[in-house]
Amino acid sequence: MYFIYIFIGILVILPLAQYLMLVIKLYGTQLTPAKFKPLLSSIKVPEATQQQLAHAQKSLEALGFEFFNHIVNQDIITTSKPNVQLLMHHPEQRCYALVANPHNPDLSRPYSLKFQSFTNHLTIEAMDADAEGVIKSFEPLHAFNLESNQHQEAFNEFLSVRGGLTANSNHLICFQDAESYSQHMQKIYAQYLRFLYQQGLLKKNKNNLQMRFSTAAKLAWQMFMNKKKTRILTAEETTEAIKSYSFLPHAQAQAHRRVQNNQQSSQLGRWGKTLLFFGSAMVFALLFGIAWSPFLVLILIPVLLFHELGHYWAMKLFGYRDLQILFLPIGAMVSGNKQQPSPMQRTLVSLAGPVPGLLLAFGLTMWAPDFIISEYGLSLVFMLLIINYLNLLPFMPLDGGHVVNLLLFDRWPFLQFLLMLISVLIFALGAWAWSDPILTFLAVIFGLGLKNNFQQAQHVTQARQRWGNKLKNRDNLNVIYHMMKQSPAPFNNKYQDATPINERLSHPSPSVRDSLLGMVMYLTALLAPLVVIQQVIGLDLIKFIFSSDTSSFQYDADENQQWDPSYWQQQFNLALTPTEKQSVVNDALLMYQESEDFYLLSEIYPQAIKLFETNQWQENPDYPVLLRANLLYQISEQPEYDAQTELNKLSMLLGENSIAYTEVLVNVLTWQHSPDNKDQLIGRLAQLESHQKYQTLFNALAHLQFSYEQDQQIGAYESLLVEYLPIFKSKAPDLYPSLLQYHYQALFAQQKYQKLLDLAQQNLQSRSTESTYSETIQYEMLAWVALLDHQYELAQTYQSLRQTAEQAQQQELKKEMGFLAGLVLSEQVNAISLNQDPLFKLALAIQKDQPSAVASELDTYIQYVQGWRKQPFSEHLKQIKHFDDNESKQLNHIKYQFLFRAIRATQPDLLNEISDL
Repeated sequence: MYFIYIFIGILVILPLAQYLMLVIKLYGTQLTPAKFKPLLSSIKVPEATQQQLAHAQKSLEALGFEFFNHIVNQDIITTSKPNVQLLMHHPEQRCYALVANPHNPDLSRPYSLKFQSFTNHLTIEAMDADAEGVIKSFEPLHAFNLESNQHQEAFNEFLSVRGGLTANSNHLICFQDAESYSQHMQKIYAQYLRFLYQQGLLKKNKNNLQMRFSTAAKLAWQMFMNKKKTRILTAEETTEAIKSYSFLPHAQAQAHRRVQNNQQSSQLGRWGKTLLFFGSAMVFALLFGIAWSPFLVLILIPVLLFHELGHYWAMKLFGYRDLQILFLPIGAMVSGNKQQPSPMQRTLVSLAGPVPGLLLAFGLTMWAPDFIISEYGLSLVFMLLIINYLNLLPFMPLDGGHVVNLLLFDRWPFLQFLLMLISVLIFALGAWAWSDPILTFLAVIFGLGLKNNFQQAQHVTQARQRWGNKLKNRDNLNVIYHMMKQSPAPFNNKYQDATPINERLSHPSPSVRDSLLGMVMYLTALLAPLVVIQQVIGLDLIKFIFSSDTSSFQYDADENQQWDPSYWQQQFNLALTPTEKQSVVNDALLMYQESEDFYLLSEIYPQAIKLFETNQWQENPDYPVLLRANLLYQISEQPEYDAQTELNKLSMLLGENSIAYTEVLVNVLTWQHSPDNKDQLIGRLAQLESHQKYQTLFNALAHLQFSYEQDQQIGAYESLLVEYLPIFKSKAPDLYPSLLQYHYQALFAQQKYQKLLDLAQQNLQSRSTESTYSETIQYEMLAWVALLDHQYELAQTYQSLRQTAEQAQQQELKKEMGFLAGLVLSEQVNAISLNQDPLFKLALAIQKDQPSAVASELDTYIQYVQGWRKQPFSEHLKQIKHFDDNESKQLNHIKYQFLFRAIRATQPDLLNEISDL
């Protein structure tokens, strides 16, 4: 269906494009009054022109015409060159025939013919040209087109029309000589141009005149609709004409130059080019919008425009003129002219299109992640990659094909043809494999042109073999049309063939140095993107472009890799579509929900949230999970982070009074301490308990400790714990020991030592057989509390329980971590025990007032510090003031008070080394 749309669109657009090009040609043409003058006898007429005019003279003499003179005419187009014309006179019919080299000479019309008659007030002119047309009727000049190419029929037609305009032939005038004829013709054409200007059909452009756009459009339509069909010659007539018209190659070469000069004269100004650009873009958008979608148009137009702008600026840099960007039915192009650009310049112009496009794609991927998260941004980046990289492939007419064609095969035209043949086959295979209408169109269009390409290769080879380096000093157009003289093809077809042949013969071939340097640049441009895309984006571009199925996105990795945030960033960038990116985020969120490790998505939070919001996936259940994980990550990284915006979003999504929102709020508020947050937490505790969210409830109670300490309301915190401890003991026994530790700390902070010891004694019997870190901390605190309360036996009991719990914990870790890790861990745990035991024994000696034991235990502690920590004892003392353990800060303060009491009592000189304490 798409192909049908494209085919119908092209059938409509191609004639429209031809019409527009004709309008542009007419609109841009600079006009000036025509010039006529007799040919001076001293001027030598080229032999081929003599033959052409002599052939016409012989034919006209059969109609009763006689030779009058040769006229040199320069027509109204400013860039046209003077050409010699034959003027003949018919004495009986009192009329003239003017023979010239036509705009499109071929076997059916080797020269142009005009019949003319004159009165004192009227000039009658009949032309056999291909609907040259007139802009507007002009009273002193009546011009019309002849219907027939046969001289006798055309002459009879002229006489018939003239008879209707001049009833009495006696009013017809004849000129005494060529000079008077020339003066009359110049006067008539000057009056005609003046008339058109006064009627507003022409406008001034510097020193010349130019058609207005409306005038050009009207005249182009008249010429486009009234084209006269050329009579097709029979085989015998063709053979005879080829023999008779030996002058035709020279005439066609002249016509070729005239067309080129007219094109130069028809250069559009800035506004004309702008209008043409936007017109072609609108046609392109309409065609692709109907065949595919407006969304595709919004992607293709900027991608193609950026690509062509690369060519445009390169051509401008190298001095090309008359630059123009146009959109075509299947793409875009930039045109321009330069006489003999060097091979290196042509190579750089070809590469300047795809390379900047690829660089832009890489730049957007690396520095605009928020943009490429959207469906449009992602589609734009991949279209930049695909279109520009495909253009680097070595197939004609792609940019890479032009580079290879120039650098490797320029000296061997048949290899250039072989490259075109292979390219057509590649396009055909691609069209068959992917059912692609664009590739189908390319395969058909360039397949139909293979015959002409083969003939061009023949002509280039023939010319180089015959003239070699002499081609640099020869008129190549004469050479080319001489080689094509046996072809009965019309001039327009030959012109299309001769133009590329002339370019290939005129442009210098690349040297070995140019070829090597150019191929290095080309291969770098071809291969570097593959490496960059694989490393930066994680995409195998070749596999992506040529894969028949890119709809399913799959990835795999071992479990260890999936715990690395960079792994998910890589998978997110590797995903091709928004849906595939969403799948990556979903999988990462599943792991987050299992582990509560919000760092998993730390590399892609902004892009992932942008993905959901850009594509309006806020109703997706993953969206609030993503917001929550991102919020916790941001707060953990920036404690002062303003979470209100995210909380408002989550409140709307989850419901302000929902348990899900309460859990989010607790997680946030536990990281950010303030009186308002404390009140909100306390207000949510009952809801958490009623929904049996004990882990969240524990987190809230644990983090409330800091808020109560800041407000110096530790007694109120103790009361809150007393309220919830029984609930945890019965409903969440695994969390009860940890919560009990907070209760102990609250009592310790209030110096309620006896109450703390009594509470601990009550819970001692219910101790879990599996030792935990929190129980180890509890026993340490209880040992020191008993020590401070002078209950030395109880203190020793808790110290023993602490050591037993540490050893049990060590054994469990050995089983989990393996033998070697267990050895390292054993040494560290023993060091921790030594870190505590010397201070405990030292404090015990001080409490019992045993000076000798104090000195001995202090020496033991000093040796431990210098041996284990590998630092002087004075450095250790300096570090003590920086010690900050939130779970036992006050306890450590008490420990180190005992240490300094021992130092002052036994080794006061040590304090001189740390006078800054």
